[in-house]
Amino acid sequence: CPGADLILPISALTGDGIATLTEALVQRVPESNPVLDQDMLTDRPERFFAAEIIREQIFTLYSKEIPYASEVQVEAFREQRLPKLLEI
Repeated sequence: CPGADLILPISALTGDGIATLTEALVQRVPESNPVLDQDMLTDRPERFFAAEIIREQIFTLYSKEIPYASEVQVEAFREQRLPKLLEI
């Protein structure tokens, strides 16, 4: 691969090469300040994740092929206080 200074074979199935990859990343990726606050898990809103969960279930439950580029648009998203529920 042009421009690559290191090529590491890894296996997601067996986990082979993961330790070597981790070591290589630690050596090459510079330390920096956190991008998000400590109590933030992501910069995406809950509405995004609701749409992704629905999209995932469409792929899981639908028996025919669906284009991977399919998109879910959330038209309404309301959060109830008690009990803690999201109405989508």
